[in-house]
Amino acid sequence: MSASLFSYFILLAVLLGLSAFFAGAETVFFSLNRSQLDQFRESKSPLAKPLLNFLSRPKDILVTILFGNELTNIAISITIASLFYQILPSAPIEQLTLISVGVGTFLILVVGEIIPKSVGIVHAPALAPLTAFLLKPLHALLKPVRPLLVRLADWFIKKLGGTVPQQTSLILEEEFRDLLELSAKTGEVEAEEKEMIAKALDFRNKIVSQIMTPMRQVFKLAVDIPYPELLEQIKATRFSRILVYENDPKNIVGLLYVKDLFLFDRRWKQNNALTIQTILRKPLFVSKQEHLEDLLQKIRETRIHMAVVTDAQNKPVGIATLHDVLEELFGEVAG
Repeated sequence: MSASLFSYFILLAVLLGLSAFFAGAETVFFSLNRSQLDQFRESKSPLAKPLLNFLSRPKDILVTILFGNELTNIAISITIASLFYQILPSAPIEQLTLISVGVGTFLILVVGEIIPKSVGIVHAPALAPLTAFLLKPLHALLKPVRPLLVRLADWFIKKLGGTVPQQTSLILEEEFRDLLELSAKTGEVEAEEKEMIAKALDFRNKIVSQIMTPMRQVFKLAVDIPYPELLEQIKATRFSRILVYENDPKNIVGLLYVKDLFLFDRRWKQNNALTIQTILRKPLFVSKQEHLEDLLQKIRETRIHMAVVTDAQNKPVGIATLHDVLEELFGEVAG
């Protein structure tokens, strides 16, 4: 074996080790649970501090890991292609490409992904401090460009219609919860105050599907319902806002505000052919995966207090109201 060929094997081994390190690091950091984080906060080990600093900004550390992993995997592909070119210099380029892609994919998948991630899940607490320490130099090196990468990723998410999650500190939040618990035990914070603060902390992590009323339980009216029958239905239910459908209960075409019927009633008495379609308001549609914070913002902007919740196929699956959101934030709300 020539010295050149040997150096390629050494380089490939080093790169595969780096790929395994980055893949394992991602699993290690994001597999830690609350009790394990508590143990690190109480630890006197100098390796615990970098770990806690990393987890205070999870999006930043994820960018560092993914940057290192992708760069390493590209280098692996180039090295494997060069290696096979050295071994099979007379082989057709198509054959070399096929072999390089096949071998590279296998090595990256098994050595660079499956094995390190499996080890990371099982041994996350033991590996986390050392992993953070080893990752610190690259994390510091990427500091000037990391904010740009994060903003670029957020921009693409928004352009694709997604919601950019806020960067929150897992450590600081857990520490705040611990402080809140201690304050409640010592009497510095009343039980009601503690419950309200805890609800506020939980609120930002909840999504619409957790508070919605399923569509099968929602009272709806057909758009062509005779007006006298409509009045009877409204008297029986006493809802102030009602979903209206056309032909199929899943085909929501509008939102009826009962207060709008006062003017409609006078017009209908002059022309019995009128239907409620003339006074329907445009419904607010939201995804069931949307965060409650975003729903509350949309309700404030549109002043529509009832939202139709849709699934991934944009089919209505329920409703969520301002009342539901406020109850999630403050507890039982009268009315």
